[in-house]
Amino acid sequence: MPYKSPALQRKYQREWVAKKKVAFLSSLSCSKCGNNENLRLFSRIPGTPIKAMKPWNNPDVPRINYKALCSSCIPTPKPRKRKPRKRISKPKINEAKIRSDARIMALRAQKMLQQRREKNQ
Repeated sequence: MPYKSPALQRKYQREWVAKKKVAFLSSLSCSKCGNNENLRLFSRIPGTPIKAMKPWNNPDVPRINYKALCSSCIPTPKPRKRKPRKRISKPKINEAKIRSDARIMALRAQKMLQQRREKNQ
């Protein structure tokens, strides 16, 4: 039967889960050295997180699906290599070239106007 106070219910549930977890882990030993202290569980099934399964709450899950390792036998993870960032270079604005291009366009426009005037006369 649940407690009337949600805070007391949470406290009881935390204690209950902690006891179940201790009882489950006390029956295991490190798969490498046989030590029984500071154990951590690892899944033998790839892609299955331990926290999702909670084997201490589910007696139907066989214990061979897990391996326990003590803190000294846990392998250190390799550091991930970062991919280099692709730098997007902004096009450089050459003001002198823009000015010269504008001058060339203006000169061409003037020549075209002069040619049209000559044809019309």
